[in-house]
Amino acid sequence: MRLLTCRTGHVLSLPCRLQILQDLIGRGALRQRRAAGDLADDPGRRAEVAEVMIWLRSNHGREVSYADIAAGVGIKVSHRLRQAVRVARVIATNRGDRLERFMPSTDPARRRVWVTRYMRCGLGDEFSARDAMSAARTAMTAMKDMHRATAFTAGSPGSIARQEFETMAKAAAECLTKISGIDTVGPQVVRRENTSLLTGMIADLEARLAEPAAG
Repeated sequence: MRLLTCRTGHVLSLPCRLQILQDLIGRGALRQRRAAGDLADDPGRRAEVAEVMIWLRSNHGREVSYADIAAGVGIKVSHRLRQAVRVARVIATNRGDRLERFMPSTDPARRRVWVTRYMRCGLGDEFSARDAMSAARTAMTAMKDMHRATAFTAGSPGSIARQEFETMAKAAAECLTKISGIDTVGPQVVRRENTSLLTGMIADLEARLAEPAAG
């Protein structure tokens, strides 16, 4: 079977290479214009996304930064690389995999380095929960903002489509009610060492404010 070698030095079989290109073209990733930009009309950028995807999959499970990816695929850290990573995240989702959000490394030696991991379908681990919680909190924040905005618009006599916005506000409220327990999922998911300094400061302040009431 004919083998192809990418710029990163990884040797891939032709079917594997074709599968990745098929994911780029056939599964809708390129149709998501917000993520892909002008990618569909630029063969060079499609090739860059393929290189990034190949490199990430060959390093699955490892913490990698933008600098690591740049060194691995030969593309300097730039808008083009970040765009390629965003499209790779869409492709990973379409494959049932997960390219995690960029977060501070769990490695004490790289504590201030923001990293991601490419995790193949079904191979998540305890640290995958950190990624899931981060995504969930971001979604909660966006949902709360949606509820505030749509409720405000629905309650404004001068607004248009007030009934439609009221329906949207009710849907957002119901969604928030169903997932309101996201912060109480348990210490096995939200580890204290993985919380930010700001979160710790807020928790300490809340504890101090609760002391007089308890007394």
